[in-house]
Amino acid sequence: MEQHKKIRLLVSVAAAILLAAAAFWYFSEPTDTESLLEKADMLRAEGKYEDAVEIFTRILRNEPHHLEALFNRAYCYDMLAKYDLSEADYSEVILLNPGLQPAYLNRGQARYAQQKWDSAIVDLNFVLRFNQFDTIALYRRGFCKGKLKDVASAIQDYSKAIQYRPGFVQGHLERAQLFLMRQDTAMALFDLTKAIELAPKDTRGYFGRGELLFNQQKFELAGNDFNQVILIDSLSTKAYYNRGLCYFYLRLFNEACKDVGIAYELGDTSALPFLNANCRPQQ
Repeated sequence: MEQHKKIRLLVSVAAAILLAAAAFWYFSEPTDTESLLEKADMLRAEGKYEDAVEIFTRILRNEPHHLEALFNRAYCYDMLAKYDLSEADYSEVILLNPGLQPAYLNRGQARYAQQKWDSAIVDLNFVLRFNQFDTIALYRRGFCKGKLKDVASAIQDYSKAIQYRPGFVQGHLERAQLFLMRQDTAMALFDLTKAIELAPKDTRGYFGRGELLFNQQKFELAGNDFNQVILIDSLSTKAYYNRGLCYFYLRLFNEACKDVGIAYELGDTSALPFLNANCRPQQ
């Protein structure tokens, strides 16, 4: 009899433990929308985008038109470079709230990430209709127009973005490329030099200006720019190769072979024909 009492007691204790564990699991896993949103937002802030998407999707199964969950899931898809999915979510957001400007801006971003230049411009036009000073929208629309070869209009957008946002390095770099497409080397040189002034540790300005000067056969000046690239990034194979070409045209053949040889050693196999034609055989 005493043995049966002990067994019943053990069974009761075990059942109590199981119930407690079940209760802990139930209450630690949020089931209401507000708690799920809170958890998903925390995961999103921590950069755990896949996990956040899973929870936003759970919310949307129960509430398909939940605006916040749709918008934030779209953002997570952006961060995961799943632009087709983010575009679909932003489109749903816009259907639910046609005046929500950030949704148009972000959908425009998702579209130009997919090279849908025309439809991206439509979204960015909407944003700029309400805020003509939005430099992000201006920059992105200029980028899309450049891809569509609408160079003059793209330059206008970049120029406005630069005007409204002084110190906009990327704007100067992109506009320089458009000026080069128009054969306006003076303005391209201005933009590249400005980019260097604004960001002296950014190799892109030096590289772009070096290539422009090289094409103008200003080999010493071009070599100086490629030298600056190497000082910032000692593993830039293209900078070694280009500086080597500058030395070659300046008739500094030893220096040329040394630089092109370094480019080859760093993995630039396109340097091999130059080495074979102009330098001692490479072992």
